[in-house]
Amino acid sequence: MSNIFNESDPSSFFLGKQWITSWLSVLDELPDIYIFKNDDEIIGFALLSRKKALTFPPLYEGFLNQKGQSHFDQVWIEYNGIICRKEKTYECISALLTAFFKNKRNQRLTVSMTTDFECWQNAISEAGYTSENTEVLGYKSDLTLWQNELEKFEFISKNTHSQLKRSINTIEKNLGKISFAFASKDNILNYFFELGALHKKRWNDSEEGSGFDNQFFVQHHVNFLTRNSQNIDLVKVSAGKETLGYVYNIKFEKTVYFYCSGLNYDITHKHIKPGYTIHHELMKHYRKLGYLWYDFLGGYARYKDSLSSAKYQFKTLTIYRSSRQLKLTRIAKKLISFLTL
Repeated sequence: MSNIFNESDPSSFFLGKQWITSWLSVLDELPDIYIFKNDDEIIGFALLSRKKALTFPPLYEGFLNQKGQSHFDQVWIEYNGIICRKEKTYECISALLTAFFKNKRNQRLTVSMTTDFECWQNAISEAGYTSENTEVLGYKSDLTLWQNELEKFEFISKNTHSQLKRSINTIEKNLGKISFAFASKDNILNYFFELGALHKKRWNDSEEGSGFDNQFFVQHHVNFLTRNSQNIDLVKVSAGKETLGYVYNIKFEKTVYFYCSGLNYDITHKHIKPGYTIHHELMKHYRKLGYLWYDFLGGYARYKDSLSSAKYQFKTLTIYRSSRQLKLTRIAKKLISFLTL
């Protein structure tokens, strides 16, 4: 596996060796691996799991770099795609579609949260398959857009700046000066579980729940953190003696990716905005270190929208062997929805 990773050029940390191997280590059964070559030269690979879409006759659906089971897939892979040299992406996609659908029992393939939508769509059309997709917006901030004379990011609105200033003043007046503590290799897991406790408190009652209640999610991150601590910032954010929260960031090339946080919502004050404040202060920190982007990843939140300079699209593609299979799937979904009313 290591040799294959060395031959590839992953476009995000989600497709990197440490992330993928940490995820594989928690699975009950390993996915199939598709290796792509030009002559004898490896140019990339993909991991595909299959599960039954229909028992009789046995028909299957595939999942790229996922298991197709929520408890294994709650690690939230984004920027999903084939792990390959960037200039070979189209060739590898085409080869994957040919290899997967060569088995006539394989009826559909899901590629979640990809930004290579156009490349996938071109390959799908060329091969004569059909697809449908759903979209999730991602948000990121260009850290180079800093107005030195005003000491602020030029893309943040006056209203948001006003709220940030009020929040910081209120925090420092009532709690103390805001400070960061970055986890060391020795205490990174302590920070992770302290973040988890706050995350569970906030999200346990939501529809998806907190990943920190999922043993596979937790074990994946324990593996990832212990093997890759040099590329991770687990940050404890305090104000005086009070903990405002924890942030889990991953550093890849010149981008900082915000993965998740646990905020202290027991601090109640109408002017304190912990999410806004913490991320804004971290954005300033990373700008000073020379990072170019602060990527909030996918999913809407007001603070992401307010603190970002750009939006982009993640698309989840479901690729079907034929338009007939797509129509049958849609009919089945409507029937299931009707029967469960």
